[in-house]
Amino acid sequence: PPVTTTTMAVFGGPVGHALGLLVVVLSLVSTRTTARRQPNVYFALNAGGPHFVSATGVEYKADTDDITAVSGDTVAARVQGEIARAGSDLPVFLTERYGKSTFAYDVPTPPPGKYVLVLRFAEVYFMAANQKVFNVVLDDHIVVEALDIFHKAGHATAHDEYVPFEITANNQLMIGGEFSPAGSTLALMLVKGEFDNPKICAFAIVQSNVQGAQQLFPLQMLASAGVPAGAVPGIWRTPVRAAVYMDDLPFLALFAAVVVFLIGHRAWCSLVPLFSKQHTS
Repeated sequence: PPVTTTTMAVFGGPVGHALGLLVVVLSLVSTRTTARRQPNVYFALNAGGPHFVSATGVEYKADTDDITAVSGDTVAARVQGEIARAGSDLPVFLTERYGKSTFAYDVPTPPPGKYVLVLRFAEVYFMAANQKVFNVVLDDHIVVEALDIFHKAGHATAHDEYVPFEITANNQLMIGGEFSPAGSTLALMLVKGEFDNPKICAFAIVQSNVQGAQQLFPLQMLASAGVPAGAVPGIWRTPVRAAVYMDDLPFLALFAAVVVFLIGHRAWCSLVPLFSKQHTS
């Protein structure tokens, strides 16, 4: 490659080869990392609200009948005030759709691949746990069971749930090792239980893993010891930090080998003149 040739011309010999290889490795790792930081958003909806584009580039469709088919007795609502942790995504947490009974969205089924369903919530009414509890179902799979938003996050605090799933080559929906046939749409159902009405602020389907998806939906830390007000101790999950992916390990190992070689070569070059002087003396 041109980069390697230029490096060899400047440094020559093994050092040129090593530096050229180092540049190639760093380029590959950088390209793979950049690709991961730009997951493909297949579908996103601002439940009960208008079109919105987030600071991370997620384009939420408006919640209208010609975009999604909503079943059940539902209400599109807008709330006032601040939502903790929402940051620049505040507009999607200020609108919601809730159901007086079980309701569902018909979401277009993505092409075969691995995806993450991102569910976004904020409890803006109740001030205690066990007041609003409901299940979230994707087709026939319970993906979030007995969700109590206040218990997870507290009052007026943004909370996200991440559900990995896969559409197989033979058009099967696979969640947690369980399979079911996938039609042209997936039914995202919010199931009413005995504790008040199910609700949702927004949702998205992202072609990525959970770590990649979380970069598109950042939630801020709270100033008070990093724990949401009203949250039950032991359930707080810290934000995802930069991670090393397993399939990057060969590249990182090669990078480390090149660095060790360069250090060793430099040390050897500095020692050779000393040995030469001792030999001639």
